[in-house]
Amino acid sequence: METNRRLGVLELKREGVVVEPQEKPLVPEPWSLCSAHLDGPRGIRYNLPRRRPADDLPEELKQYNFGVAIMTHRGNSNGRLSVCLASLPENYPVVVSSDSVEKEDVEKDAEICRYHGAEFNWSTPWAGRAGNAINTMDCARGKGWDLVLYLNDDVWLAPETCRDILFWYNEYLKEGMVEVGAMMVPGWECYGHYDKLGFKSWQETFDNPQRLDFAPANPHFAKGPGMGHPFGCAMVIVMKCYDEVGGFVKEFWAEDDAFNHQFLVSGRWFGPYHPGKGYYHFGAQSGHTGETVEWVGSMEDALGVTAEESGKMQEVYQNRWWEKYRDVFTRLGSKHVALRNKT
Repeated sequence: METNRRLGVLELKREGVVVEPQEKPLVPEPWSLCSAHLDGPRGIRYNLPRRRPADDLPEELKQYNFGVAIMTHRGNSNGRLSVCLASLPENYPVVVSSDSVEKEDVEKDAEICRYHGAEFNWSTPWAGRAGNAINTMDCARGKGWDLVLYLNDDVWLAPETCRDILFWYNEYLKEGMVEVGAMMVPGWECYGHYDKLGFKSWQETFDNPQRLDFAPANPHFAKGPGMGHPFGCAMVIVMKCYDEVGGFVKEFWAEDDAFNHQFLVSGRWFGPYHPGKGYYHFGAQSGHTGETVEWVGSMEDALGVTAEESGKMQEVYQNRWWEKYRDVFTRLGSKHVALRNKT
């Protein structure tokens, strides 16, 4: 067999070698540089709770068929899948799609899910990040959920995140904003902002995720709701919108970038953000280092436009939605500030 570093996943498969995409020695550039692995004990984080206590929801928020779908790739390797699941209240159903390859990784991902009360689904055969993202949403559809919190495995959610999502989605619908097709969850990137969160290093945030519960909210989202671009590590998806625009595409690894284009440029849907703490993204942990161009793809491969062209098109449609709902956003923002000041 060749030992050239340029040899990719597909070529290795053809050579009859079983290769785990994140740890093989033949990693093509630049993908070998795209992840900086955080250290942590493999498997279950027993120092964290199985799940948070259940959210006490008012009756009007119980009407939504809501669940959490998590995409993981060897989430057991440093305990990050366990960290993510520990941050979720126990009253929300959770399904995890793992595209781990090696038997031991698959079994350990499944073990973590059992411990934390989540359903496990093995996404096989391995089909790149895009394939796992598609399978994750297929799992959510199979549960019959209408509203889905889609997560990567390297996030910690604030205690109120799920309740906030349901609250704001309900507020939007009460205001007649029936075109909400996705929601941008507020949050922080731990690798770039750990100092603003009260930590000395990026690694420290991962070692002590429970301390993130006392970190401040990102000030960008403080004043109230507005127009946003949902970010793939934590985004809310309305299943009706997802299915109508064709779902995640297999031709491009960045499922959030493609989906933002699909639903925004449809002219039928938009994606607001809301205030709150939301998520804390450890970052660079769930990437599939070593994927070759066959798996990574591009925006142009998937949708026929470049990323730059897509951005300009999305801006046009976002401005239209902003003009339509400017007064509603202003009113909801004032309501939020009044409630915050009261408490």
